Amino acid sequence: MYDWASFLDNFFRKIKGIKKYHHFEFDPSNTYVICKEFCDSDPVKHEMLIISIDNDSFPNTLSPPGLTPERKWYLFNEIRCFVSDEHKDKVAPIPDCSEPRKNVGREGDDDDDANLGEAGPSKRKQQKQSIGRGSRGKGTSRGKGRGKGKGKAID
Repeated sequence: MYDWASFLDNFFRKIKGIKKYHHFEFDPSNTYVICKEFCDSDPVKHEMLIISIDNDSFPNTLSPPGLTPERKWYLFNEIRCFVSDEHKDKVAPIPDCSEPRKNVGREGDDDDDANLGEAGPSKRKQQKQSIGRGSRGKGTSRGKGRGKGKGKAID
């Protein structure tokens, strides 16, 4: 991927109010463009070229940031089961990072145990079992066998 916007800014002027124009005429022998708002409007000439482009110059390469750990795990846990076996490792491979911790408690709390109160670990187990159930009480599973564990929590 290349940084064309920054590269072309060195050679061309931007046309002010370009969104109001709907008709453009370009001529390779000229350094300007003719713009019209409508087909029967008066033409407006815009000088665009600042300096000519050197054929040996090229824009800088941009490196995409890649997927976040959350996105990698989402693809692996939620999408992989819908991909044919031959493409699973390309579309949703096993993530190369640890799975981000999900907050079960109240919004803004970082620690799940802080929301358990006096109930302790048994309350945590109940919370885990109720997570992901729809209005009909069906449990959700991850990966193969989606929907087969009706009413059962999967740890």
